[in-house]
Amino acid sequence: MTWNKSLGFLVNIRFTPEVIVKSDSPSDPQAALPGVMDHVDVSFTRARAILVASRLKPILLKHCLRSPSGKPLCQLAGSLRRRARHVHDIDIVVSISRTPDDLMAPEQNPRSCLREAIIAREGEIVSWGPDHARFIFEEVPVDIYFTKPSRFAVALVVATGSVHHLRKLDLRARERKLRLQPENHLIQRQDQSEILMRSEDEVYSILGMPYQSPQMRA
Repeated sequence: MTWNKSLGFLVNIRFTPEVIVKSDSPSDPQAALPGVMDHVDVSFTRARAILVASRLKPILLKHCLRSPSGKPLCQLAGSLRRRARHVHDIDIVVSISRTPDDLMAPEQNPRSCLREAIIAREGEIVSWGPDHARFIFEEVPVDIYFTKPSRFAVALVVATGSVHHLRKLDLRARERKLRLQPENHLIQRQDQSEILMRSEDEVYSILGMPYQSPQMRA
């Protein structure tokens, strides 16, 4: 086992990645291709997902923004961060400059550069929007959630999940007369003013809850 500092996970470098495919037609050769058929349920071992994420992360770090302290605003989320044994995709929250395309040449726009960098590494783009991108990287589906630096903490909580945990947070927000907006990565007061938070700890504190580690957010 070896410690991967950039990911914060233990990685078994001798592990042979395994893909688990569930399908109504196991003999169908397309069943091994993630995203090809809607009825195919493809899951990957945690080790496989971490391996792919470790190869993708340098690309993201090159294009993401940084916090005032210099920390990259790029973080794994979803079931992988919750340390699930098997995952269906890789979820990542990242802040990238929102400079409009018409203010700089397309080849210099940060989002365009990131997209081209992924394509250059043989990534298959499925969709690419202002708030969310989905692509296939080394045969593993990847979801990237773009967010503002000021909303990174809330975005990370939302993208980490789980759905059940987010329902608990929403209920707690309502009890405190606050409004959690998962789609916009923010928490508002009754007067619709936004509450700015710098960390997940502050998100839980605002909701009157102790911090819960990702593994506990089932």
